[in-house]
Amino acid sequence: MGEHAKINPGPFIEFLNSVCPPLLGASKDEISRHFAPMEMMNKVRHFVADDQDVTFFIAREQVDRDRDEGKKEDGKSAAEEKEYVIVAENEVNFSRQACAVALLKRNPATFRAAYEGTLE
Repeated sequence: MGEHAKINPGPFIEFLNSVCPPLLGASKDEISRHFAPMEMMNKVRHFVADDQDVTFFIAREQVDRDRDEGKKEDGKSAAEEKEYVIVAENEVNFSRQACAVALLKRNPATFRAAYEGTLE
């Protein structure tokens, strides 16, 4: 990982915690949990540090369930109890059952300098 390991993913993840809930229909806690694992922090570090990586795509997708499930024990049908998963990628993916947002770096060097606080 090298240089990427020096990047603090915290400010970008806090930004996502502020922006994503209203855009994706997710709770701040749901977004925070998704970005807590080291794998996701490394994905953020890579996006911030790599000039070739200019897209960060976040989606909240509805999980497909078997429609033949019928009623559950609590009397609710599978259609009434929807499950969602947060997906973060470095390229845009489309799904019919998702709300999504894509963040683009128009000038990677300027973005990184602003992120690190070294922009003059």
